[in-house]
Amino acid sequence: MPVIKQKEKKDEKGSTKAKGSYVLSQEGEDYSVNVNFYLRKSGVNGTGKGYMVYAIFDRDKQVVYSYNKGFTVGADAIAGTASKDDSEESEIMGWDGKGTTVFKVEVEKDSSGIPTSAKDITDFIGSAISLDDLGSGGLIEAAGWIIEGI
Repeated sequence: MPVIKQKEKKDEKGSTKAKGSYVLSQEGEDYSVNVNFYLRKSGVNGTGKGYMVYAIFDRDKQVVYSYNKGFTVGADAIAGTASKDDSEESEIMGWDGKGTTVFKVEVEKDSSGIPTSAKDITDFIGSAISLDDLGSGGLIEAAGWIIEGI
């Protein structure tokens, strides 16, 4: 399947590292998305937290796909590192391929508290971002969020 959009983002604080990625593909009129999230805690004590959010909104600002996963990983005194990962592949039905994506990877929290509507996400980010004006290929980065027009 030809790739429409793909991105990888990392965040690191102290001995905790998070990495998230997505690939949005299209074949004919069908779309699919593949997301991957990985969290690692190094050291012999403590815990590491992290989360990844990726969502696709259609032109009417309705969610057509959403991934929102957080982990807490306890240190492994014997191995010296502990990790958790997750991946998901989904087909997106009935979508015309136009809209907006939002993406964030962050450590130190194991949940995002992400809202479910485009307006609420704009308010949540704390910026006066108009998703209507973003357009295909437009890109905004604010408060750790990557917002792209498709």
